[in-house]
Amino acid sequence: MPIFTKEDRTVLFIHVPKAGGSTVEKLFQVNGWREFLSIRGISQNRLKHVRIPPQHMHGDLLDTLLDLRHVEAVVMLVRNPFSRFVSGYGWQVSTQSTDLAPDAWIEHTLTQCQQNPSHFFNHFRPQHQFIPRSSPAHIFRLEDGGVEAICDLVGLAPPKSRWPWKTKTVWEKKSHVAPEARAVFEGWREEIERLYAEDYQRFGYDRETAHVAA
Repeated sequence: MPIFTKEDRTVLFIHVPKAGGSTVEKLFQVNGWREFLSIRGISQNRLKHVRIPPQHMHGDLLDTLLDLRHVEAVVMLVRNPFSRFVSGYGWQVSTQSTDLAPDAWIEHTLTQCQQNPSHFFNHFRPQHQFIPRSSPAHIFRLEDGGVEAICDLVGLAPPKSRWPWKTKTVWEKKSHVAPEARAVFEGWREEIERLYAEDYQRFGYDRETAHVAA
């Protein structure tokens, strides 16, 4: 999880993979904040010895490694779990991290997640598990203007354009998920939502009818 510092201020940003975190990190950087506790610019092939990169550490690890009493704020973005799962597949396709067909990829990923929540660098860990117990966190939903809310809270200059997550569904925004894969993911929706049942409940997402951008 990146720690951002500027002058005498320190903010911990909990970067849930595939939930808009890279956008927030860029906004910190362009606003003059320095980033710590992350690994950047190294290919996945060079990181085979790393199970979880520091920018994607979950709550238990954060509680062990950090004394959050000395952090001004802990902020976190969450996302509709189904959309986040689809986006994870699109990202693997775009980075050539998988050559599995959608149906095989979904089955493989669901099985791996049940056996190992840290599967694929924590990219598919349930979002509620990223929340540390040692400090309260400001949690914002991506689809409800979460990026802008973090900007307001921390004092970052907001993005200039309106984010598509507010207005487009999981299948409308340009992505790396091929049209023929859409029906495949919808066919697995029940199993995907079951895996993330606590996320749906905890963050107030509507199962089966909640569609957001990938």
